[in-house]
Amino acid sequence: VFFLFIHLGSILGGTQVTINGNGFAPANTRVIIGRIDYTSQSTITYSQIIFTTPSVPSNLYINQAIPVTILIGTNRAICSSATCMFQWSTSDTPFIDSVSPTAITGTQILTLTGRNLAANPTAAIPSNTHVSINGTSCNVTSITNSTILCQISGAAAGNYSILVSIDGVGNAASVASLISTAALSSVSPMTIGTNGGVLLTINGNGFASNINNVQVNVGSSSCAIVQVTQNQIQCIAPARGSNGSPAVISVISNGVLFPSTLSLTYSTTVTPTISSVSPTSGSASQLLTITGTNFVSNETSVVVGNVPCAIFSVSMTSIACTVGSSPAGSQPVIVQVTSAGNSNSNVQFQYALRVNSVAPARGSYGGGQLLTIVGDGFDGSNLTITLCSQTCQSITVLSNTQVTCITPAATASVSDTTCSLIVSIGGLTQTVSYVYQANLTASVTSVSPTRGGTGGGTTLTITGTNFP
Repeated sequence: VFFLFIHLGSILGGTQVTINGNGFAPANTRVIIGRIDYTSQSTITYSQIIFTTPSVPSNLYINQAIPVTILIGTNRAICSSATCMFQWSTSDTPFIDSVSPTAITGTQILTLTGRNLAANPTAAIPSNTHVSINGTSCNVTSITNSTILCQISGAAAGNYSILVSIDGVGNAASVASLISTAALSSVSPMTIGTNGGVLLTINGNGFASNINNVQVNVGSSSCAIVQVTQNQIQCIAPARGSNGSPAVISVISNGVLFPSTLSLTYSTTVTPTISSVSPTSGSASQLLTITGTNFVSNETSVVVGNVPCAIFSVSMTSIACTVGSSPAGSQPVIVQVTSAGNSNSNVQFQYALRVNSVAPARGSYGGGQLLTIVGDGFDGSNLTITLCSQTCQSITVLSNTQVTCITPAATASVSDTTCSLIVSIGGLTQTVSYVYQANLTASVTSVSPTRGGTGGGTTLTITGTNFP
């Protein structure tokens, strides 16, 4: 051992000790202070050992120079200097006696008062001092031997010990604690439409950082949480429903009910309202005109079903947009205004079912052919396909515009048979022609021989027509 860097440390532990030397065998080296083995807490390489001290294991060790022993196998390493000692020292232990203020309601500069806070030059550097409260870092801006200043952005509501550690020294003995007060300060926006759907921002202090531990209600209805920090909650406002207006906003975080004077006003005067759409039916790329009230330029979006309608003009009373590709059937048209929320959803657009083509369009009477049908509106849950009044097999919807199925067998004929391929969703149907073609239908008239040995190897001759 050439040198033991840091030989004095806090009685609360947390002191990183570095031992330089050579000949350390990582798999066969033990680190012992006094009579206690600290190997499991050590990182060992050929030329260096690093470990962090725990709290002083016995009062008998306090302020005593305790020998540090390094064993490689059964061999004791030789200490080439007089520094192979470590001391849990009260004169080097930092103490935190108090904090001001003792309670916070948001971002706050804290003043920690104590002793031995900058007892050596390393400790006097702010970046070497670490303060945490319930796992949240308090950013240290200055330090003297008796005072630490740090800024905390907030913490979950509760009463917490203040933990301090100083690089090169270790953990502080702290009797100080901080109360993070459960508080709500503001909500934005304060007035929305009656159908909800607005992103609410609730500011305050003491929120849990885990979204699963936070619950927000507007009146008696849940506000679906989008994200949470210690100082802010964002959630999607529910529709007014049976709630009064204004409706009280309540927050529960980590089981703590926050005192609240916040409320949300539902107003019909800002609610986007759809009175009609024109046309009332169509398919992808259809130009749709929506008539109503309280539409807002640069804040408005439209969906038909769950598919966006691409807007190219908005006025207070009218929206023009292009319909996207949607499942066939009746779909609700909904306008969403960022600051006011959703419109009524009782105005419908009938999305047409369309079949453009089937490929291949001809095949064998024997069936088993994979067909690809191209059109629009296929993404419904109740789609059926029939061919010559028989169900097409293995229907697979690839997208809203493409579906595949396998043809069923049909009664063979010496001539071609043209059939209707019918695609149905709900009460909507579309038809395209498909031909069972005689000269595409292979037939087997004989096989010779008709018997063979169980060992295989028999050459078969199959006779028939229309083999490809």
